[in-house]
Formats: sequence, structure tokens, C-alpha cells
Amino acid sequence: MQFKGNEEKTKSAVIENAVSEQETEDATTDVALSSNAPEGVIRFKTPYVFEGNTISELDLRGLKGLSYSAIQKQMMPLYEMLSEGDYSSVPETTNEFIIAAAVYATKLPVEFFISENGLRFCHFFKMRTLIRNFLLQEV
Repeated sequence: MQFKGNEEKTKSAVIENAVSEQETEDATTDVALSSNAPEGVIRFKTPYVFEGNTISELDLRGLKGLSYSAIQKQMMPLYEMLSEGDYSSVPETTNEFIIAAAVYATKLPVEFFISENGLRFCHFFKMRTLIRNFLLQEV
């Protein structure tokens, strides 16, 4: 009898996992990283409408001009506000730092990246990967 109950739980878990995988697949196919997109640009198949503005891409090429001074003067105050005192010994690995870098590069308001009506989770991960790769690239 106990085996049958566990079997039902296993079936339920498999179904939930399949639904979750489908939702993830649907979400990730909404972002276009085509070969015609310039390096450092994430294009969306379905543009965002945020505060009356249509956002069809994230242009992160502004990171190329990033200097240490810009990090200290512009990004760190935003990072500190976003992290709410929960500081990391390696801030560039945190999501708050990634958001601060995206705000710096794109000139979009921070609310686009942190509000419920803003950037979707799957797009955030693509953006985070692109920014981290930029930070780790060889000079």
C-alpha cells in the first residue's frame, strides 16, 4: 500500500517537473540571441512595455567604457541600496551588482530590473551571464 502512495507522489513529481520544464522552455524561447544581434545586445521576441516605453532589447555594450572610477561613483551606491546592507566580499558575483551594471550600461531605470512588471527571470539570467562573461573576459 505504501508503495502505491509513493508511486502516486512520483507520478505527480514527474508531471510537475514536465510542466515546469515546458514553462522554462516557453520562457527561454522568448529571447532572441540571433547572430544578427551585435555582441553585448539581448533582443526580445516580445518587447516589454515599461512605464509607457517599449523596450525591445538590452544594449549592454555600455559596459565597455566601464572604469574603476565609474564603479565606485555610480554603481556602488546603487549596489549598496539594492543589497540593503547585506554586503558580499565579492560584490561582482551578486545579482545586485549585476543589476547596477545593467543600469549603468543600458541607462534604463533600476525599477525595470526589479519590479514585477519588468525584466522576466529568464531574461535576467541571460543578462547576468552576458555581464559576468564581460567581467571575466581577457583583456
